[in-house]
Amino acid sequence: MTTEVPTHESPPGWLHVVKLKRQNTLPTPMLIAMLLDKDRMRDELELDYLIAVGDLVCWKVFDSYVRAALFNTGGADARTLKKLQTEDVIHLLEQHISSVAGCLTPLDQKATLLLELYERGTCGKSFTEFYIGLWNDLTKEWEETDRSRRYDGSVRALYVPPMIQPYQTAMLAIAADVNLPVVLDNLSEDLLPRC
Repeated sequence: MTTEVPTHESPPGWLHVVKLKRQNTLPTPMLIAMLLDKDRMRDELELDYLIAVGDLVCWKVFDSYVRAALFNTGGADARTLKKLQTEDVIHLLEQHISSVAGCLTPLDQKATLLLELYERGTCGKSFTEFYIGLWNDLTKEWEETDRSRRYDGSVRALYVPPMIQPYQTAMLAIAADVNLPVVLDNLSEDLLPRC
Protein backbone atom coordinates (compact mmCIF):
# COMPACT_ATOMS: atom_id res chain seq x y z
CA MET A 1 0.00 0.00 0.00
CA THR A 2 1.42 3.36 -1.01
CA THR A 3 0.72 6.55 0.78
CA GLU A 4 0.24 9.66 -1.24
CA VAL A 5 2.54 12.43 -0.06
CA PRO A 6 0.82 15.79 -0.09
CA THR A 7 2.52 18.39 -2.22
CA HIS A 8 2.88 21.91 -0.97
CA GLU A 9 2.52 24.56 -3.60
CA SER A 10 3.73 28.01 -2.82
CA PRO A 11 0.93 30.22 -1.64
CA PRO A 12 -0.58 32.46 -4.28
CA GLY A 13 0.77 35.98 -4.42
CA TRP A 14 -0.50 39.37 -5.49
CA LEU A 15 -1.01 38.30 -9.11
CA HIS A 16 -3.45 35.63 -7.96
CA VAL A 17 -5.27 38.21 -5.84
CA VAL A 18 -5.47 40.65 -8.76
CA LYS A 19 -7.01 37.88 -10.84
CA LEU A 20 -9.56 37.18 -8.09
CA LYS A 21 -10.36 40.89 -7.75
CA ARG A 22 -10.97 41.19 -11.48
CA GLN A 23 -13.43 38.31 -11.17
CA ASN A 24 -15.12 40.14 -8.26
CA THR A 25 -14.07 37.34 -5.91
CA LEU A 26 -12.41 38.09 -2.62
CA PRO A 27 -9.47 35.97 -1.51
CA THR A 28 -9.82 33.91 1.67
CA PRO A 29 -9.19 35.61 5.02
CA MET A 30 -6.05 33.50 5.47
CA LEU A 31 -4.68 34.66 2.11
CA ILE A 32 -5.55 38.27 2.94
CA ALA A 33 -3.71 38.01 6.28
CA MET A 34 -0.68 36.44 4.61
CA LEU A 35 -0.49 39.13 1.93
CA LEU A 36 -0.91 41.95 4.45
CA ASP A 37 1.95 40.41 6.46
CA LYS A 38 4.06 40.39 3.30
CA ASP A 39 3.16 44.03 2.77
CA ARG A 40 4.25 44.93 6.32
CA MET A 41 7.52 43.05 5.80
CA ARG A 42 8.10 44.95 2.55
CA ASP A 43 7.51 48.22 4.41
CA GLU A 44 10.04 47.19 7.08
CA LEU A 45 12.64 46.22 4.48
CA GLU A 46 12.14 49.50 2.63
CA LEU A 47 12.51 51.55 5.83
CA ASP A 48 15.56 49.55 6.95
CA TYR A 49 17.18 50.17 3.57
CA LEU A 50 16.45 53.92 3.69
CA ILE A 51 17.93 54.13 7.21
CA ALA A 52 21.00 52.11 6.18
CA VAL A 53 21.77 54.53 3.36
CA GLY A 54 20.89 57.58 5.50
CA ASP A 55 17.93 58.51 3.33
CA LEU A 56 14.84 58.14 5.54
CA VAL A 57 13.11 61.34 4.44
CA CYS A 58 9.44 62.21 4.04
CA TRP A 59 9.29 62.31 0.28
CA LYS A 60 10.83 58.83 -0.05
CA VAL A 61 8.47 57.35 2.55
CA PHE A 62 5.49 58.97 0.80
CA ASP A 63 6.64 57.80 -2.64
CA SER A 64 7.10 54.24 -1.42
CA TYR A 65 3.69 54.33 0.28
CA VAL A 66 1.66 55.49 -2.73
CA ARG A 67 3.47 53.00 -4.98
CA ALA A 68 2.66 50.17 -2.55
CA ALA A 69 -0.95 51.39 -2.38
CA LEU A 70 -1.31 51.22 -6.17
CA PHE A 71 0.46 47.85 -6.35
CA ASN A 72 -1.79 46.38 -3.65
CA THR A 73 -4.93 47.43 -5.54
CA GLY A 74 -3.70 45.61 -8.64
CA GLY A 75 -3.61 48.92 -10.51
CA ALA A 76 -0.01 48.38 -11.66
CA ASP A 77 2.64 45.70 -11.51
CA ALA A 78 6.14 46.23 -10.10
CA ARG A 79 7.74 46.73 -13.52
CA THR A 80 5.23 49.41 -14.48
CA LEU A 81 5.57 51.17 -11.11
CA LYS A 82 9.32 51.55 -11.59
CA LYS A 83 8.74 53.47 -14.82
CA LEU A 84 6.12 55.88 -13.44
CA GLN A 85 6.67 59.30 -11.90
CA THR A 86 5.07 59.76 -8.47
CA GLU A 87 2.46 62.13 -9.93
CA ASP A 88 1.40 59.41 -12.40
CA VAL A 89 1.14 56.85 -9.58
CA ILE A 90 -1.15 59.21 -7.63
CA HIS A 91 -3.31 59.78 -10.72
CA LEU A 92 -3.61 56.03 -11.42
CA LEU A 93 -4.51 55.42 -7.79
CA GLU A 94 -7.31 57.99 -8.04
CA GLN A 95 -8.53 56.34 -11.25
CA HIS A 96 -8.59 52.94 -9.55
CA ILE A 97 -10.49 54.27 -6.53
CA SER A 98 -13.00 55.92 -8.88
CA SER A 99 -13.39 52.75 -10.93
CA VAL A 100 -14.38 50.75 -7.84
CA ALA A 101 -16.54 53.64 -6.58
CA GLY A 102 -14.53 53.82 -3.37
CA CYS A 103 -15.39 50.19 -2.50
CA LEU A 104 -11.88 49.01 -1.73
CA THR A 105 -11.09 45.49 -0.51
CA PRO A 106 -9.37 44.57 2.78
CA LEU A 107 -6.13 44.26 0.80
CA ASP A 108 -6.31 47.90 -0.19
CA GLN A 109 -5.50 49.21 3.31
CA LYS A 110 -3.00 51.79 2.07
CA ALA A 111 -5.37 53.10 -0.60
CA THR A 112 -8.19 53.18 1.97
CA LEU A 113 -6.07 55.24 4.36
CA LEU A 114 -5.09 57.65 1.58
CA LEU A 115 -8.76 58.02 0.59
CA GLU A 116 -9.81 58.68 4.22
CA LEU A 117 -7.04 61.26 4.69
CA TYR A 118 -8.03 62.96 1.44
CA GLU A 119 -11.69 63.10 2.46
CA ARG A 120 -10.74 64.66 5.82
CA GLY A 121 -8.45 67.35 4.44
CA THR A 122 -9.27 68.01 0.80
CA CYS A 123 -9.28 71.81 0.88
CA GLY A 124 -11.61 71.64 -2.15
CA LYS A 125 -9.06 69.74 -4.26
CA SER A 126 -9.33 66.47 -6.14
CA PHE A 127 -7.53 63.38 -4.77
CA THR A 128 -4.75 63.85 -7.33
CA GLU A 129 -4.42 67.59 -6.64
CA PHE A 130 -4.30 66.99 -2.88
CA TYR A 131 -1.55 64.35 -3.02
CA ILE A 132 0.45 66.09 -5.73
CA GLY A 133 0.30 69.19 -3.53
CA LEU A 134 1.65 67.13 -0.63
CA TRP A 135 4.31 65.64 -2.92
CA ASN A 136 5.38 69.12 -4.07
CA ASP A 137 5.56 70.29 -0.45
CA LEU A 138 7.69 67.29 0.52
CA THR A 139 10.14 67.67 -2.36
CA LYS A 140 10.81 71.40 -1.99
CA GLU A 141 13.85 72.73 -0.14
CA TRP A 142 13.19 73.13 3.57
CA GLU A 143 14.99 75.41 5.97
CA GLU A 144 17.26 73.26 8.11
CA THR A 145 16.50 73.11 11.84
CA ASP A 146 18.17 71.46 14.82
CA ARG A 147 15.64 68.64 14.58
CA SER A 148 16.11 68.10 10.86
CA ARG A 149 19.88 67.86 11.37
CA ARG A 150 19.53 65.50 14.33
CA TYR A 151 17.01 63.26 12.57
CA ASP A 152 18.81 63.31 9.23
CA GLY A 153 17.51 60.08 7.71
CA SER A 154 20.02 57.75 9.34
CA VAL A 155 17.95 56.89 12.44
CA ARG A 156 14.57 55.21 12.83
CA ALA A 157 12.54 58.39 13.15
CA LEU A 158 11.01 60.47 10.39
CA TYR A 159 11.47 64.23 10.51
CA VAL A 160 8.26 65.83 9.21
CA PRO A 161 8.85 69.45 8.19
CA PRO A 162 6.29 72.16 8.96
CA MET A 163 3.53 72.28 6.34
CA ILE A 164 -0.19 72.99 6.13
CA GLN A 165 -2.26 70.92 8.55
CA PRO A 166 -3.94 68.50 6.09
CA TYR A 167 -0.56 67.59 4.59
CA GLN A 168 1.09 67.18 7.97
CA THR A 169 -1.83 65.05 9.18
CA ALA A 170 -1.47 62.84 6.10
CA MET A 171 2.28 62.34 6.64
CA LEU A 172 1.78 61.56 10.33
CA ALA A 173 -0.86 58.95 9.46
CA ILE A 174 1.33 57.37 6.76
CA ALA A 175 4.27 57.19 9.18
CA ALA A 176 2.03 55.63 11.84
CA ASP A 177 0.74 53.09 9.31
CA VAL A 178 4.29 51.89 8.59
CA ASN A 179 5.12 51.97 12.32
CA LEU A 180 7.60 54.82 12.04
CA PRO A 181 8.11 57.33 14.88
CA VAL A 182 7.93 60.97 13.79
CA VAL A 183 9.73 64.13 14.79
CA LEU A 184 8.20 67.59 14.51
CA ASP A 185 9.85 70.91 15.26
CA ASN A 186 7.17 71.72 17.85
CA LEU A 187 7.36 68.34 19.64
CA SER A 188 8.63 68.61 23.21
CA GLU A 189 12.07 67.12 23.85
CA ASP A 190 10.78 64.37 26.16
CA LEU A 191 8.48 63.04 23.42
CA LEU A 192 11.24 62.66 20.81
CA PRO A 193 12.34 59.18 19.72
CA ARG A 194 15.75 58.21 21.05
CA CYS A 195 18.54 58.02 18.48
